[in-house]
Amino acid sequence: MQRTITSRRAAVFMDLDGTISENGQPPSPRMAAALRTMRRNGHLIYFCTGRALCEVGEEYRRIGYDGLVTLAGAYVEAGGRRLCQAVWPRDLTRAVLGICEEESVNCIFESNTQVIQFSPSGQSHWRHTPIVRSAKELQETQPGFQISKMVLHHTFMPRFQAHRAQYAGQLTFLDSAATASEITLTGFDKGTGIRRILDYLGRDLADSFGIGDSENDIGMLDTVETAIAMGNAMEQLKSHADYVTSTVGEDGAYWAFRHFGLL
Repeated sequence: MQRTITSRRAAVFMDLDGTISENGQPPSPRMAAALRTMRRNGHLIYFCTGRALCEVGEEYRRIGYDGLVTLAGAYVEAGGRRLCQAVWPRDLTRAVLGICEEESVNCIFESNTQVIQFSPSGQSHWRHTPIVRSAKELQETQPGFQISKMVLHHTFMPRFQAHRAQYAGQLTFLDSAATASEITLTGFDKGTGIRRILDYLGRDLADSFGIGDSENDIGMLDTVETAIAMGNAMEQLKSHADYVTSTVGEDGAYWAFRHFGLL
């Protein structure tokens, strides 16, 4: 499919890790320049990421953007205005913390301002992330902390698996990488975030693009008019795409944007 955008600004929604940048590194110079060019061309740029807002680095802020969907859909911002911020209910938070403590599950709990590693054993599985060992310590050291997303390393999934069914209506499990799963509130994903932004802008899906590489991007690709998967994307995501580009290491997003006339 080949299209050229001429009469209307496109709204482009893009994942970060594995799509715009590789292994947590900054975007390549060519990729950063492409995003700036797209904005100069009048297109709207929205970062749609599983990261918390506090983890969207200065390298992306320097590029500039028109809004964000973070925490895999739990937080949505457009034009500097917050459109959505979903947090786990207190009873759900207490129950999940209890399971993690009882089963000695190492995981990450995220809000938009903090990322905390929960590790009853005290062992770290994520570098540069502060550790708490218990629900009590979390409450005492991080008062007011509200969970918006959980990241569970696959090593610990079997310990959590026995409890997973009871939260089927409340929590959604998504593979975000080969080694970890994201656990989010059901009803909040990148697709719902995109719809909130489009509703805020007062526009439909026409000339909307989405590009990503992992399972948490399915909601995004199923929502936008034109869905793009990276060459390094999980196979289940590629089946949701209209177009598959090359890999992140080859600046596949750049070539996709050129293909569709956004550059």
